[in-house]
Amino acid sequence: MEKLGIALIYITNNRYAYMPLYNEFSANDITENICEKLNLTNNIVGFETESSTQNNKKFKTYKCKPTIYNLLKEINDKLKNCENIMIIYADSPFTGLESTKKLWDMHYRYKSEYSYTENYPDGYGVEFLSEYTLKKLVQVASGNDEPLTKTSISKLINFDINAYDVEVDISNIDLRKERLSLYADCKRNYLSLKMALEYIKKNPIDLTFDDLMILINEYPQFMRQTPSYIEIELTNDCKAKCISCPRNKMTRNIGYMDLDKYRLFLKNLNNFVDEAVIAFTYMGEPTLHPNFTDFIVETSKYKGFRLIVETSAYALFTETLHDIINNSNNPPEIIFSLDASNEQLYNIIRKDSNFENAEANASYYLKNNPEKSYLQVVKSKDNNEDTDNFFTRWRQYKDRIVVQQYNDYRKNLLDKKIIDLSPINRFACWHLQRDLNILYTGDVIFCKQDYDGERIIGNVFEEDIASIWKKLENYFIEDHKGNINKFCENCTEWFTFNF
Repeated sequence: MEKLGIALIYITNNRYAYMPLYNEFSANDITENICEKLNLTNNIVGFETESSTQNNKKFKTYKCKPTIYNLLKEINDKLKNCENIMIIYADSPFTGLESTKKLWDMHYRYKSEYSYTENYPDGYGVEFLSEYTLKKLVQVASGNDEPLTKTSISKLINFDINAYDVEVDISNIDLRKERLSLYADCKRNYLSLKMALEYIKKNPIDLTFDDLMILINEYPQFMRQTPSYIEIELTNDCKAKCISCPRNKMTRNIGYMDLDKYRLFLKNLNNFVDEAVIAFTYMGEPTLHPNFTDFIVETSKYKGFRLIVETSAYALFTETLHDIINNSNNPPEIIFSLDASNEQLYNIIRKDSNFENAEANASYYLKNNPEKSYLQVVKSKDNNEDTDNFFTRWRQYKDRIVVQQYNDYRKNLLDKKIIDLSPINRFACWHLQRDLNILYTGDVIFCKQDYDGERIIGNVFEEDIASIWKKLENYFIEDHKGNINKFCENCTEWFTFNF
């Protein structure tokens, strides 16, 4: 019986995996070469999801439906004479040879049933399964029609991890805080890998963990290619006077974003980034915009954009929510900011709002679109004792509740935090790395903490988006090196992460 078989999984709807990455080699080409260079086995079989138009596979390849059950079943059928199986995805050209061989040695020596890496970036490590574990997972996954993802196998294992003998290769340096993906699975990651290889000037097959650390420490801009979270202020108008909102100190004129300018912005944005989260939020109540539903419809036309709406919901009507669900190609995810379980406390926290209407709107969307609904509580000294009551009131939807930390906007508001959750050692701000914050005028601000528009970087209605994004790059580089900008000294949001 063969000691090891390699299951090389091609994600066939991913065009970036087939684009030139290093010289004329694509991510798939490089990953195929990595499998050969491992010298662990000659038994390498490819598995690809349906509807592939790419035929230039180096190894014998079988098609399978893109679900975890079908993949595992195909691997079990085609590599049934192997004691162990290595799972590797063909768009992972930075897979570390050193860590892979180290993990295989651990897996085989200790007769592990499942082995994986931890604290490395996504796409750097592989997974090993014993023949017994593979057969067991086929049974566990039977009837599971969930779409295949790169975490599908680990999710199955973690569902009952104590039932398996597991080995883990843990990185000496925890790189999770970088939120770095080394898969060539989207434009952002593809450009990141391409820039990294141009800087390191080394065949990716020969890359080591030390090379990766050089990139992160000396050339962090390779991780910042395109924005992934874009916060858009449809309006800075709001009728409520919430006691912990910086809008109460805002001096900017009240206004509303122009819909035609937004349409053009979306088109330009889609040329710059193929996927991103767009959030209608910031200093106003977005549902007050007279063209609110039109903004949703226009955004939903772009498949790569995931739309989030954060609302107090006091001004909404169920008819509007009904239209959103039925008239959008892809209805938005809505975060209902309630903050209290009862009307008395709600009226203290959210003055001049409407508790009954807000709850009714939240209930309607939760009932009719539960997978795209969230209830939000910003935990502070004002409502700390009410948190349990809030969970009890909404216990039917407890999995949809989001608890946010209080933001004092660089000490411009009273400190109402219950506890300081900041890590002991400061690391690079995720917001400077991935966020783009746009006011209703089209002005791009330095970051979301600049509620009054003190530091304008550019205007997306008047300038190229890529050039504006580039202007913000040096702020991230300096922050990553530990040179904290004066504007950021009192910020407590640098370690928080949005969608």
